[in-house]
Amino acid sequence: MLSDAHCHYDEAGALAAIHRANHVPALVNCGDPAEWARNAAAIGPEQRLSFGVHPWQSDTLDPATLTKYYQAAPVIGEIGLDTVWTKVPLAQQLPVFEAQLAIAARLHKPVVLHTKGCEQEILPLLKRYPNQYFVHWYSALAYQADYLALGCYMSIGPDVVSDSAVRALARTVPANRLLLESDGVASLSWAWGHEVAPQDYAAGLHRCAALVAALRGTSQGWLQALAAHNLATFLQ
Repeated sequence: MLSDAHCHYDEAGALAAIHRANHVPALVNCGDPAEWARNAAAIGPEQRLSFGVHPWQSDTLDPATLTKYYQAAPVIGEIGLDTVWTKVPLAQQLPVFEAQLAIAARLHKPVVLHTKGCEQEILPLLKRYPNQYFVHWYSALAYQADYLALGCYMSIGPDVVSDSAVRALARTVPANRLLLESDGVASLSWAWGHEVAPQDYAAGLHRCAALVAALRGTSQGWLQALAAHNLATFLQ
């Protein structure tokens, strides 16, 4: 059984077609109204949408103008802070992030988090807005225990093949909060340093699951069923 707790669709819809054809439970990210419209038209019954202003776009999108999308989305995200992959100043990111945490808390909707380089800064904000959180692609050694203590779900992505911090998390995240993600076909290519075609997506997810299962000393089939069950629980 495959599941994908966080992914992005390309405009051509190749991954969307794979998900529909193979009935893959997945949480599909939408970062703006155009992407929401495109993805909403592409998903099948096993896929759900998340919506949120990504920190990379926090200087161009205003959450106050996006109310209908937060209301329509079953999950808010991915949202967060980033000092690694963007030049948007943290001072601009912070109010957008906190506004969306407040929206999610008010609407009683779970949240997908992006935490690159800002793991410490995000923690006190999560305590200010108690909610159900899922931290996608966490790749820092620091503060893993702090996020787990808050009850966060944590996903393991394609860099489990090479990143010691991700491997450490794969071993320690509680079984009932462990998720698997691709972050999309482009992210598989980025993480592995070679082109991954859409037709190789399923094999890529199986590869990640096999590695996580080996790290945890369990079977791949059991681990994949567990991750799918946990995703369904998160989405309830």
